[in-house]
Amino acid sequence: MANPVFTGSLVCSAVAAGYIASVFLFIRSKTLLAVALLVLCGAALSVYVSSDKYLHEWDERFHALVARNMMDDPLTPKLYSTHVLPYDHTDWTSNQVWLHKQPLPLWLMAGSMYITGINEWGVRLPSIIATSLLVLLTFFIGRRLMNERIGFIAALLCSFNGLIIETSGGRAATDHYDVLYLFFITLGVWMALRFVDTKKTVFNLLTAVAVSAAILTRWLPALIVLPLWLVAVVDSAKFSRREIIFQFLLLCTAVAVLVLPWQIYSAIHFPDEWKWEQSYNLRHFTEALEGHSGPWYFHFEKMSIAFGDYFLAVLGWFTWRTFRQRNTPGLLLLIWLWVPLLFFTLAATKMTGYTLFTAPAAFIMIGAFCNLLWELRENKFWKIASPLLFAAFLFFNLRYSNERIKFFDGNNRNPRWVQQLRQINSTHPSPKTIFFNVNRPVETMFYTGCLAYPVIPDADKLKELQGMGYRVVINADKKTEIPFDGISVIHADALLGVVQED
Repeated sequence: MANPVFTGSLVCSAVAAGYIASVFLFIRSKTLLAVALLVLCGAALSVYVSSDKYLHEWDERFHALVARNMMDDPLTPKLYSTHVLPYDHTDWTSNQVWLHKQPLPLWLMAGSMYITGINEWGVRLPSIIATSLLVLLTFFIGRRLMNERIGFIAALLCSFNGLIIETSGGRAATDHYDVLYLFFITLGVWMALRFVDTKKTVFNLLTAVAVSAAILTRWLPALIVLPLWLVAVVDSAKFSRREIIFQFLLLCTAVAVLVLPWQIYSAIHFPDEWKWEQSYNLRHFTEALEGHSGPWYFHFEKMSIAFGDYFLAVLGWFTWRTFRQRNTPGLLLLIWLWVPLLFFTLAATKMTGYTLFTAPAAFIMIGAFCNLLWELRENKFWKIASPLLFAAFLFFNLRYSNERIKFFDGNNRNPRWVQQLRQINSTHPSPKTIFFNVNRPVETMFYTGCLAYPVIPDADKLKELQGMGYRVVINADKKTEIPFDGISVIHADALLGVVQED
């Protein structure tokens, strides 16, 4: 196995060369080729981070398992394919029917695994594709709202952003859901701008498809696209009042037609789980659920980390400039960023990924400031200050990207516990097998296709399961008490509940 530090260094060097070449091509006015190279570099970073040969703890393992089970039944999202022990339907980490999140990313992951096989790559491929295309969309939107140079800088920042890359590889909480949400909302903004430019209804309908896909990923904050649509349409002065009303109603109707069927279906077929999840979603605003609390400035602080220590200063400058100049493209970007930022600041539950879908707006704002520095370069004072500030901006983003991507940390990307699970999968292939006393039941079910629990039931329950045709296997060491003879025993020390993880 290649040394991880050597591999990381090699990838880092290759991607750095690609970025230098892209900047050189852009300076030579070969813009599309330069942007294509940015897309490839961003994809390479996503592939590198996605090469971890195990499922990450929060929340990738749960998404992966539900997606695997949906390969057999796409309309019934299940964490446990079946439960043989009592369970709490309100506990999304161990229940059966899994409505904790909307279904679209699960369908995409299930379809991906149908093509690639049941493995980590199948789980992460949709996010890799979405992250790569996001770079292109960011360039198009930046160029359309501002200019080509700003679009290129925004796409450059997007392509190596540490938080986006890390999330696409499943390393960050809410992982693929946040990446796909970011992609679909950005796609919706771009389709809305294409509709304004062409006046073709097909682009309005494609906006509805993108918004619907976002809602079916991370729910109603995706409606942020609607005020952006209104700002762009009204400002264009291309549409009569009647046309605006008709097209807006068409957009909303199409979204409702695409989104409501799943909500109605899940409410009818899984009423208990559906009612619980609806109430749970509402509680995010009033309660700090699952320990996800933070001060009022939580999201401001996280943005200054994700987009650079200087970002809040850039945001203040961009806000001031937009209102001073009454700049409509700037207003669109401010709505895209400020509305979610203030909304989630008021919410009691706080997580970094909640505002990730504002990233393209942030990158374009930074690009606008860098463009200002470029235009000021002829000034006697700014001739020295401009390149220094730009270098500082680049340094902060590159530093954060390296901290997230971890090129040089040398961590084991194929830990012992997952190797044991793959070995178990080859020796216990029957889906009628149930593993007990494992501290990774979710991962065990994903890699083996068998049921798994962290506990050992009493002897009567074990005999009942054997009578039902199940093969009962207990993961044990010398201290584990086996209820009676006739039970298969394995020793996978990395999976024992009493053993610390690697």
